[in-house]
Amino acid sequence: MMQKLISVIHFLPNELTIALLAAMPIVELRAAIPVGMGVFHFSPAQAYIWSVLGNLIPLVLLFLFLPKLITTLSRYSPKIHRIFERYFFRLSTKHADALDRYGALFLVIFVGIPHPGGGVWTASLLAILFRMHPKFAVPAIIGGVLVSGLVVLSLTEASIKLF
Repeated sequence: MMQKLISVIHFLPNELTIALLAAMPIVELRAAIPVGMGVFHFSPAQAYIWSVLGNLIPLVLLFLFLPKLITTLSRYSPKIHRIFERYFFRLSTKHADALDRYGALFLVIFVGIPHPGGGVWTASLLAILFRMHPKFAVPAIIGGVLVSGLVVLSLTEASIKLF
């Protein structure tokens, strides 16, 4: 799958390819840093910087547009409103206790530990869903991205040295 994705965007500069890969849900930094170092032979600093920058793109877009989109779609489409309610209810009940207890620190930890389903996309959705003020949520998510990037970078460097 990764090879197909790279072949589709091969005409872009390598740095932009890594940034876009990092901006994609699910793969985010966990794929962008290893691809940057392994496929494009970036230095660790290059892979880290381009991946972090790319991973922050959805953060900005989600906080700018998602609340307005949810409000508009919910107002004009009962079916979409039910889908949002069902999805957000499931997401909120899963993480409500941790968010109530730890607040923005939860977002740092949630994003900072690289695991499937935990990243900028999900953390932004949680912050918007729980109506966390962006002045608390955004720095927390950025902090988590920086930590996650360092963890993935360390694991990638160790893996490259092994092989």
